Amino acid sequence: MEKTEVFTTIQSIIASILGPYLGIKTKIMKERITEKATLCGDLQADSLSFQEIIIAVEDKFGIEIPEKMMQRDLTVSQIICIIEIAKSNQYSSLIPIPA
Repeated sequence: MEKTEVFTTIQSIIASILGPYLGIKTKIMKERITEKATLCGDLQADSLSFQEIIIAVEDKFGIEIPEKMMQRDLTVSQIICIIEIAKSNQYSSLIPIPA
């Protein structure tokens, strides 16, 4: 899966979880989701929706994101990096998480 496909998939996951929570239509929510957007800051995820997003990403991509990598200021770009590195089984290179 290419980076643009990964981004589109993550964008859909986030929009489907946060859109209803924030009372925003999924299409409009998708427009707010950029690679630089932070989940809890820019996109206004609370603790529960943050966890829902992480679990949905893990399920969709068949990975497990270590707890130490789950930061509340996590960006969409960082999630993409985590997926790419998880798929290559090289978590040790993710500390600290690249911007």
